[in-house]
Amino acid sequence: MMTYKQLAEWWHVPLGTVYSWVSRGCIPHVRLADRSVRFEREALEAWLAERRKTPAVAPDRGEVRAA
Repeated sequence: MMTYKQLAEWWHVPLGTVYSWVSRGCIPHVRLADRSVRFEREALEAWLAERRKTPAVAPDRGEVRAA
């Protein structure tokens, strides 16, 4: 399990951003106590995979476009 600091370093985001995401319930986390939060790498990777956009191929010209 990761701490706030470890997650911020992994995702290359400011520490305050991670705190904000948790307070808004935006990312999966485990609250061990009132002020103790941890993050499971597998849960975060699954969460990211669900939100990943894949390019779609335009059928008429074979060009790649956003899905």
